[in-house]
Amino acid sequence: KGVFFSGMTIGFTLTSLTTFFLAFFSKQVSLPILIIIIFILMSSLLLWAYFGTKYELTKDSLVYKSAFLRGTIQLKRIHTIIKDATLLSGIKPATASKGLIVKIDKYEEIYISPDSNDSFLTHLKTLNPDIKIEV
Repeated sequence: KGVFFSGMTIGFTLTSLTTFFLAFFSKQVSLPILIIIIFILMSSLLLWAYFGTKYELTKDSLVYKSAFLRGTIQLKRIHTIIKDATLLSGIKPATASKGLIVKIDKYEEIYISPDSNDSFLTHLKTLNPDIKIEV
């Protein structure tokens, strides 16, 4: 997981918990319940993305899951992967920078960040040796 995403998730969660405890256990601090609900929902979404981001390579597809972003890409549709890059816009089921940009068909691309780019690419090349790797 990326350092920035980890720090952001931990910081937002601690802020939410602090706000929650201050609001409910202190008679001096009064926060609207809506703010507390928003903090809790945002923390839940960040934690869901942080702990729920997974990639699986099967013999013919790449399956990705990251919070509400889920999908399957057939390996034969992947033609190029750019290593140690960051996608500025588009579909990003990832929690780190310096991941992989997967180019699919003619104009589609998706950004992923497996735990180890090198081992992921090695396994991917064994499943489909026709994929080009750009550094």
